[in-house]
Amino acid sequence: MSPRLTRSRVALSAAVLTVGALVAAAGPASAQSFTGGTTKGFRPGTHHDRGTTTPIKHLVVIFQENVSFDHYFATYPTAANLAGETLQGTGVAAPAFTAAPRTPQKIDTLERAGLLGARNPNAVQPFRLTPGQAVTCDQDHNYTAEQKAYNGGAMDKFVENTSRDQCSGLYGSDGLVMGYYDGNTVTGLWNYAQHYAMSDNSYSTTFGPSTPGALNLISGQTHGVRSYDPITRQQTTAPDAYTVKFPDAAGVGTVTGDPDPVWDDCSSTKHPVAGMSGTTTTPRAFRGAGSRAASARPRRRRPPPGRCAVRATPTSRASRRPTTARTTSLSSTTGAPRTRGTCRRARRR
Repeated sequence: MSPRLTRSRVALSAAVLTVGALVAAAGPASAQSFTGGTTKGFRPGTHHDRGTTTPIKHLVVIFQENVSFDHYFATYPTAANLAGETLQGTGVAAPAFTAAPRTPQKIDTLERAGLLGARNPNAVQPFRLTPGQAVTCDQDHNYTAEQKAYNGGAMDKFVENTSRDQCSGLYGSDGLVMGYYDGNTVTGLWNYAQHYAMSDNSYSTTFGPSTPGALNLISGQTHGVRSYDPITRQQTTAPDAYTVKFPDAAGVGTVTGDPDPVWDDCSSTKHPVAGMSGTTTTPRAFRGAGSRAASARPRRRRPPPGRCAVRATPTSRASRRPTTARTTSLSSTTGAPRTRGTCRRARRR
C-alpha cells in the first residue's frame, strides 16, 4: 500500500484505506442518476433505530481494494456529465451526477490540489476514464513496485513502475495507472459520499497488496501474524516464509505479502494461510460492571450551607444534538455551555 506521507498530492497513488495502483480489474460501483442530494427510496437513519442507546447499531466501512482515493474521487463532487456517453459494452446512457448544494467543497482531491495538469510530475498526466472505459487492466500493486513508484516521497515514478497498459479483453491505454473515474462511472460511490462520512486521507504502515491494507484498516499495523495449515487450521510447525516475515521464536512475524486469511472459507487450501490474534486494553474510565462506569451520571450533592450549586445549561436546542460528521470535515453543533446559578440560601438551624 502506498501511504501518503506528504500533502503535495503529486500522484494518484494516495490512499483511501487500501491502496496501490489506481486501476483495479474489477469494475467500479455504479448506480442510477443522482441529483440534488436525494435518491428515491433512500432514507438513512430510519431502519432499526429502536432498542439501542444511540440510533447506530452497525458501523459499515467501505474501502477500496488496491486503488487510491483519487482513482474514484479526483474531481468530487463535480462530474463531467458529457452528452452521449454510454456504459461500457452497452448502448445504455451513462448516469448523470449533480451534487447537493451543501456538499462540502474543501476535499483533499487531486483537482483541488491543482495536480490534474502540468504540475503533476509523473510521466503521464492524470486523465478521466469514461463510463465506456470502466473495466480496465489490473495495475501492479506489489511491495517493491510501489516503493519504486513512491520514489522517496517524490511520488513521480508510478507510470514506470506500476502501470500495466495492455491486457486481454479489458480497456488499456498508455500510462493507465494515472486514470481516474468521476460520478458518471462510479455513481454509487459518489452517492454514498453524499450521505455518509468519507475519508480523504488514510495512512498505512507498509506498501503492498490487499492483505496488508485490510490489516491496517483494523489494527493499524501488520505485525503479529502466524502461518496456519489451510486444512487443519493449526499453526504450522515452522513459519511459512511467504506468510510470516522476520518471525521470532514463537513463529510470530510481519505481513508484507498477500497471504489468504485462515478463517476465510474462500481462502486457498494449497498453501499456508495467515492468522493474527491479540488482546485489547480497556481504558480505566470504561471498566466496571457493564458500561455503567462510563455512562452513569455523577450523583447530585446538596451544596454546603452558604454556597450555590452551579449547573451548566445548553445555549440552544442545537447544542443538545450530537456532533455530526460531515463528508470530509467535522461540523460540531455543540455550543459552549453557559452557567446559571441555582443558589438557595441555606436554612439556619
